[in-house]
Amino acid sequence: MNMSQYSERLRESLLRAAAMGEESTQMVAARLVEALEPAVQLQGLAMAADLADEVNRLSNSVHVDVVMTPDGASLRVAAVELPDPEPEAWVDESEGDETVRITLRIPKGLKKQVDGFAQAAGKSLNSWIVSAMRIGVAHEGKRERANYASTSNFASTLRGWVK
Repeated sequence: MNMSQYSERLRESLLRAAAMGEESTQMVAARLVEALEPAVQLQGLAMAADLADEVNRLSNSVHVDVVMTPDGASLRVAAVELPDPEPEAWVDESEGDETVRITLRIPKGLKKQVDGFAQAAGKSLNSWIVSAMRIGVAHEGKRERANYASTSNFASTLRGWVK
């Protein structure tokens, strides 16, 4: 995604508007446009990053990043695969585990996603949540044992903007 095309359109629009004024107005506008170009491109990248974050917040099936390239920026879209359940993550319910009732408050959007995953898996909502919790507990235990900070994909990822 080459951001210069957008800043060029803005530049042309501002110079056209300034052309209606006196020569001094046109000179000030030309200098202002030159000074604004990097800021406009940075704001465009910030907008792309915010949109990518919004997609990531709304979707569990893909992860979107804005990646800087020599030509500007590009979007990297990766499918998110849910981990396969591992045998140690599953406790046989016939082992006599007692069940307890809890109240769980979650955002409506997340509830819709979880309902969809449960339906796709052919499970009740409760069964799907219990399965997801077991997988999470198993993976959390592995992270603690494997020094998560040094092995995590996200540990070496930098996010945000430098001003």
